[in-house]
Amino acid sequence: MTEIRNVEADLVRFRVRLAVVALGVVAAFGLIILVIGARGWYAAWQKEQHAMKTGDERNMPIQHAGPIRRFARDYLDARSGIGVGFMPLAVVLLITIVIQGLNVNLFIVVTIVIYALFILMVIDSAWATHNARVLCEYKFGDGKVPPRFTWQMFTRTFYLRRWRLPVPMVKRGEYPV
Repeated sequence: MTEIRNVEADLVRFRVRLAVVALGVVAAFGLIILVIGARGWYAAWQKEQHAMKTGDERNMPIQHAGPIRRFARDYLDARSGIGVGFMPLAVVLLITIVIQGLNVNLFIVVTIVIYALFILMVIDSAWATHNARVLCEYKFGDGKVPPRFTWQMFTRTFYLRRWRLPVPMVKRGEYPV
């Protein structure tokens, strides 16, 4: 009986070792393929990132290129919305969560105020994105607005200007014609 248990234990150990070796071989081959394939991919990615930082439309990723998206980006970058306060407000919320034990009533008030500001930010960003879409449809024609345009522009309104990619090409108040 103990011999059978020893054989079963040896078999289990063998299977575990075999699985570890097989996993190591697969990982090694995957790493080699990744390194070989990453050279071309990384160069293309760097080219796209440079284009997004300089505004070069020819080399931008396809989801950011085109006159319609550029017009909408310029429209949203020209306006001063309250959505850009999202990131700093999120940091404030995280800090209040960490120190909530000091004064619970203050934490409740601050949390309610922050949530109200979040709701205002969403409404403001939705309004700005809707206006950008309407202007693009008016300028470029109905049905010309690309798919996922609204969500892309909506999320853009929440980033600080210096964090936006493609970078803003207009100053505040310079609305596109």
